[in-house]
Amino acid sequence: MSCFGSTCSVTLSGGGSSASLNGRSFSVEGIRDGRVTLRVNDRSVSLAEGETVPVESVRLTCTMVTGGTVTFTVTDR
Repeated sequence: MSCFGSTCSVTLSGGGSSASLNGRSFSVEGIRDGRVTLRVNDRSVSLAEGETVPVESVRLTCTMVTGGTVTFTVTDR
């Protein structure tokens, strides 16, 4: 995980992998057909590469999905 200003980049590998950031828990529920399902605290969101979704008080942007690895950015809204 690396952060610059209000944006952090997170890379997770494999189902069940997780990270914590600013009181939020991020985990991979699954990766299939180029889409990743992430759990953010108690909410599930599905993203494909290049997509952005708002979750709680942040925006998630999926920057890479390859095999069992996903990279996404977390930006304060």
